[in-house]
Amino acid sequence: YKMLKNDLLKVQVVELIYETYKKIGIEPHPLPELISLCNKDKKVWDVYSKGITVAVNQFEKEATSKKGIRYAPKNISEISAFVAAIRPGFKSIYHDFESRKPFSYGVKSLDEILQTKEFPYSYMLYQENSMAVMNWSGIEMYKTHEIIKSIAKKRYEQVVGNKETFLDGMKKRLIVVEKINEEGGFDIAKKTWQVLEDSAFYSFNASHSYSVAGDSLYCAWLKTNHPIHFYETFIKMMEKDGDKERMELAKQEAIRFFGINFPHPEFGQDNRNIISIPERNEITQSLNIYKGFGDSIG
Repeated sequence: YKMLKNDLLKVQVVELIYETYKKIGIEPHPLPELISLCNKDKKVWDVYSKGITVAVNQFEKEATSKKGIRYAPKNISEISAFVAAIRPGFKSIYHDFESRKPFSYGVKSLDEILQTKEFPYSYMLYQENSMAVMNWSGIEMYKTHEIIKSIAKKRYEQVVGNKETFLDGMKKRLIVVEKINEEGGFDIAKKTWQVLEDSAFYSFNASHSYSVAGDSLYCAWLKTNHPIHFYETFIKMMEKDGDKERMELAKQEAIRFFGINFPHPEFGQDNRNIISIPERNEITQSLNIYKGFGDSIG
C-alpha cells in the first residue's frame, strides 16, 4: 500500500509479561493461541467486569477500570475498540458505545465494511475504518492515509480534490451496488464524507489499539491463571521503581481476589527479596519495604 508505520516504544507491561512467563517456566503464547485460550476462560473476562485491573494494560487507572466494569469486554475486538473509544475525541458518542447501543448507517455495503462478527457496530473508531470506506469509493489505498492526516491537521487545501473524487465515486458505487437513485446516492455520499471528516480528528490507529489490547489480554490471562507469579513479578518491579502506592494496591487486590497471603518479615525467613511460595499461596516481603532498611540489612 506504499505505507509504513514504525513505532518504537518502551513500555513496562512488556517486561511484566515476559518476566512472569519466565517465572512460570514456559514460553509466551503467540497472540492467536492466547486469544483461543481466553475465549474459553470466563475468569479472564471477569478481570474486566469485576475491575481486577491493577497492572492490566490500558485498564489500571481507577476511572478507566470503572468504564471497563460497565462495558465488560468479552473478546479481543472489544478490548481493542475500548482502547480507541476512551480517547478524548470520541467523548460525544462514548455513552452509546459503552451501553452497546446498536449503531449503523443503514447502508448495507457501507456497514459491511465497518462491522465484524465480534464487533457488529459501524463506528469509525479507527483510521483504517475511514481508509477502507475511502478505498471502497475508488480512492487508491495509499492516498487514503494522506487524506486522514491532512483532515486531522486541517490542511484542507490538500483534501478538496479528494473530496470530490470520494463523493463522485461513492455515489456511483451506491447507485450500482445498492440500487439507490442518483439524488439518494449523492446525499448518502455527502453524509458519509462528513462522518469521515469528523472522525479524522479523533480516530485511533487500529494496529496500535489491537497491539495494546493484546498486552492487556496477556496480563488478564497471567493474573487469573498464574496469580502468585504475576503478583510477585509486578510487586518486584514496583519495589525497584520505588512505587509503594501501586505495590500496596497490588497486594490488596491479590489478598481480596486470590487469597494470597503476605506474611510479615521474620527471623528464619529470607527477607532479602520478594519471593513467592506457591504451595502456601504466599509472597514474602523484603526488608526494603521499611524506611531506612536496605539490601545490606536484609
